[in-house]
Order: sequence, then C-alpha cells, then structure tokens
Amino acid sequence: MAENLNYASDNSYCYDDDPANCKKYGRLYTWAAAKKACPGGWVLPNDEDFRTLLRNNDASTLKSTTGWQSGNGTNTSKFNAFPGGDRNSRTTPASYGNLSTAAYFWSSVEEEGSITGPYGLRLGTSDASVEEMATFLQLSVRCIKE
Repeated sequence: MAENLNYASDNSYCYDDDPANCKKYGRLYTWAAAKKACPGGWVLPNDEDFRTLLRNNDASTLKSTTGWQSGNGTNTSKFNAFPGGDRNSRTTPASYGNLSTAAYFWSSVEEEGSITGPYGLRLGTSDASVEEMATFLQLSVRCIKE
C-alpha cells in the first residue's frame, strides 16, 4: 500500500482523536488490532519485509514529499511515508506524539521472549530502522499483498 491504513476498528485511533487526522495520516492501531486490520488478500509485513525495504531505500526515498517538519522526502520508492506519529496508552489520558516528525509501522513479528514487543519500521527525519516497538503504543499500518 502506498498510504497508511485508515480502516476503523476497535483499538484504532485518529491522532488527537481528530477524524481529519485519520484522513491525512491514517489510523493508529494497537498491535493486536494491526494484526487483524489488513483487508482480504493483504497482510501485515514481517520484519524481514521491512529490512528488505531498507536495504533498497534510505529514509529520504521512503518519506512523502510533504508533511515532514524537518525535511520532506523524495518518495522515489513510492512508499509515501507520512509522519503520522504515535499514541501512548500508558499515559492517562492517552497521549499523542511525533506528528510530522516520525512514522512508525507495525510488523507481524514478535521477538520470542521480548519484554518490549513486536518489530516495526521507525522512520525519522533523516534515518530509518527496524526495531522493537512497545505494545503500549499505537502505530500506523501498511499492508502488503499476500
């Protein structure tokens, strides 16, 4: 997919609870919701899918040409990553952060025995990496064809 998923489901959220942000950035999903969010024929990428993406692209080629606070990308990869930020459900009330400065995407893989949680793609203003993501966060989803 060339955009962040915007499928309303339980445990998915619009940044700052504003529906306009869902239209622009897609929804933020718990990891449990992310694993069920992709439509038929599509799946949540695994961490190796993201590692392959990073072997063939750098942060600037993955980033969208608009929406980034510090340096938009070229989007030559056609991944078109919008900086949709994240939601932290550990705070009361839940807090939102990193809008326009970072994009985070869930993968389908959880590191066995991990205390943090599943892997995901983190895309910052000038770098990108595959790393473990805390399950108390709600992040963006990109689906790939099965």
